[in-house]
Amino acid sequence: MIKEEEKKEKEEGRVHSLFGLEEEEGKKRREGGRREKEGEKRKEEKGRRRRARERGEEEGKGGEERGEEGKGEGREEGGEEEREGRKRKERAAARRRKKEKKERGKGKKKKRKEERGRRERGMGKGGEKGKE
Repeated sequence: MIKEEEKKEKEEGRVHSLFGLEEEEGKKRREGGRREKEGEKRKEEKGRRRRARERGEEEGKGGEERGEEGKGEGREEGGEEEREGRKRKERAAARRRKKEKKERGKGKKKKRKEERGRRERGMGKGGEKGKE
């Protein structure tokens, strides 16, 4: 009797474990389907971006060939400053990402302790500047 029930459960995708019955196979099947859907969405988004990029480049070339005035010339004047500002922002973002990556494995206590130390030395966020 018990053997037959176990056989049925195995066929239905249920497996005995220490914690009772788990529907492992069904779970795996659902996760697999979810992964496929996410992959398809990603591909669609990628294609959409590529097409938009191609359209943007084509439109830009057309404007230059016709000799249209406006956006292109305005960029040339403040272009270098904008570029430097953008570079600075990108570098700052990269520093932040690196810092976050470095702190990922640490615990809350250790982070607090380090932050407090930085405040005391006048390097961190908040607090009074330096030891007095």
